[in-house]
Amino acid sequence: MMRLICSDGLLGFEDIHDYELVEAEEPGPFMWLKAVDNDLGFILVEPGLFWENYRPEIPPDVLEAIGVNAIADTKLYIIVTVPSDPLLSTGNCFAPIVVNEESGRMRQVLLRDSDYPLKAHLFPEHIRNRKAGVVGASPNSAQW
Repeated sequence: MMRLICSDGLLGFEDIHDYELVEAEEPGPFMWLKAVDNDLGFILVEPGLFWENYRPEIPPDVLEAIGVNAIADTKLYIIVTVPSDPLLSTGNCFAPIVVNEESGRMRQVLLRDSDYPLKAHLFPEHIRNRKAGVVGASPNSAQW
């Protein structure tokens, strides 16, 4: 568990600033971002696990706000939405969360000048359409 401070809050939850990053109970790539004093939680994933070409430009003012000089000094996370059919899960690649693990400061970034989507599928189309077995599927997909 890691305690995180989001001074600006997350989009739609601007008044909530204190979070904990917690590993999911079941092994896997997902984590929980849970509000400390509120019944609010988000599923997070590191983007490279599902979108190997995801390399957003993080504005210098965002890096400065969390106390780092370069994106290499951060950890990126994507908020995941899981519908009733988990194979249709999506990640918000348009608004990643940038974390300084040393200071515990984080910020959500809106990538306004990018083509990254709000709802990027975690799984390739042939998996979503059940044309292939999940066991042999790679999570990396060139398609958004």
